Amino acid sequence: MNPGSARIRTIVKAMATGEPAQARAGSVRALALALVAGLPLFVSAWVGRRSPGPAFHHYADARGFFGLPHALDVLSNLAFVAAAAAGAVWVWRARDPLLRGLGALLAIAVAIIGVGSALYHRAPDDATLVLDWIPIAVAMTWLLALLLADRVDRRLGIAAAVLLPLGAAATVLTWYAGGGTSGGDMRWYGLVQIEGLLLVPAILLAYPRGALRSGDLWAAVGCFLLMRLLHAHDGAILAATGVSGHSLKHVVAAVATYLALRSLRGAQTGIRIPVSASIDRPAEDGRPVSP
Repeated sequence: MNPGSARIRTIVKAMATGEPAQARAGSVRALALALVAGLPLFVSAWVGRRSPGPAFHHYADARGFFGLPHALDVLSNLAFVAAAAAGAVWVWRARDPLLRGLGALLAIAVAIIGVGSALYHRAPDDATLVLDWIPIAVAMTWLLALLLADRVDRRLGIAAAVLLPLGAAATVLTWYAGGGTSGGDMRWYGLVQIEGLLLVPAILLAYPRGALRSGDLWAAVGCFLLMRLLHAHDGAILAATGVSGHSLKHVVAAVATYLALRSLRGAQTGIRIPVSASIDRPAEDGRPVSP
């Protein structure tokens, strides 16, 4: 019997008989997550194509240093490499093999973000933007997979780690094949970021129990919101501080990724959780509520 079908039958039966209450609560939380994930998809399909035009590659700070064009926008990406290296320490210490493996994938993606974004800002065009966007999209999906495996269902987390990055990369490649900034549809890549921004806090609220430290993940969400503000006021921040909003965005985004990796400090126990464990079966997983 298909495990997913069996699980659905168990939930439906529990709802029909009125027992147990925990199964009903689990189904409500799952439905809430489905709605959070589905609403942005519906809105994206409804709003139509989005193509920003070639001006998308123009950033406020075009200053070069020692022959390196757009120097601060390039060099600020070193923060991602540093975040990946520092975060790898927490990944290495995690005792749960699944969470450690997903954390390692996330750390690798963060390091590649630093390389890809630096290459893009050195010579901004559609081709190098692909190198920038794909690692970002993939890292977002691996963060979601890590959180799903920890808080919702471990098998769901594994499936997400395999399938979601393929879909995320496809949104970027489809944009590029469709004309890039000269006509490519950017909304689906934007959808990946919106889904991450919505689903991470939704999972934290709906499933508070888990090994990952909630405080670190909430701080990462806050950094994500801050970096959107920095990006939106790129030129104004440059005029006020001498450093562009986009350069600062790189640093804040790197801090967010480090915080996400540091949340694995809560997984440094000796408890080994079976792949089939689910948050709806607390007696089997033994996971504490993370602060």
